[in-house]
Amino acid sequence: MRQHRDSKPRGLTRTSNPRKKKSPKTTGTELPSLPTSVHNAIGPIPVEYVGDLRTSGDEKAMGLWLPEERRIQIRTGLPSVLTWLTIKHEWIHAVLWHAGVKLPEETEERICDTLAAALVAEMRG
Repeated sequence: MRQHRDSKPRGLTRTSNPRKKKSPKTTGTELPSLPTSVHNAIGPIPVEYVGDLRTSGDEKAMGLWLPEERRIQIRTGLPSVLTWLTIKHEWIHAVLWHAGVKLPEETEERICDTLAAALVAEMRG
């Protein structure tokens, strides 16, 4: 039997991974316009763009998945590729949460970072 999922917001902060992150290798193809929602198996998830985004611990954040509100927040002012990486990262948190997958935070962050980079690289061709 699965343990109860927590509803703690998960997201990408500047301190999520102490190792330096590299941008995905791409061909430089332009990315599409930023979405106002993303989708998973149970429907759309609103994406909200916020100027001063912070975690509940008052850390600056690039993005947050808010499971209780079923929405994603993304910091404004990021470069396009970083915004898309953050959107995909938070979307993966949402997909995992809706599937009932409970992972240690460090493992989940690494999975979200890795898959987000692959998805954005694929978007760029």
